[in-house]
Amino acid sequence: APLFWVESHSISLPIAQNTAVISPVTKPGTVPVFLRDCPPCFCDVHPSSKLGEAFNYIRNHWGALTVFNNDGALSIDNNQVERLMNRIAVGRKNWLFIGNLRAGVRNASLMPLVANALRMERDVAIYMESVITHMLRGTAKLEDLLPDRWKAAHPDAVREYRAQERRNNADTAIMQAARRRVRVVLR
Repeated sequence: APLFWVESHSISLPIAQNTAVISPVTKPGTVPVFLRDCPPCFCDVHPSSKLGEAFNYIRNHWGALTVFNNDGALSIDNNQVERLMNRIAVGRKNWLFIGNLRAGVRNASLMPLVANALRMERDVAIYMESVITHMLRGTAKLEDLLPDRWKAAHPDAVREYRAQERRNNADTAIMQAARRRVRVVLR
């Protein structure tokens, strides 16, 4: 079974069960370890070429690239982190002329809260209003305002307006993958 298909179907399981599902699929011998058993065509690749550098990178970092085998909490890819870093990269140009140093410091302290609220599927406006109100009044401990604890205390503040869109995108991706598998079988 393709690794990403297995991961997409086991992602909703608890971590221990997820590890139990992924580990047999990715055990040595199942994952194509093409660098250990170099086919003859790879021997002709010059080490300083782009392809040779890619092979060397994979060979040198094989342990780190396969660490997801033993931990069901880890994803096969780092797409979530890349999406979070994209916000920083896009914002870097937007924040170039933020006004003054104090505004920049204030913005830098708020951005991780916003990013965590988005990551935890919270409505950012409700979360930030609650955090700022409690901080100004001094009515809550800082630990209670962290996104994970706030999420447990406010289960109704879920970011619903994108939930259906994400479900539709996931269903579309599953259907496209099924169509590709059917095409391959029919060939």
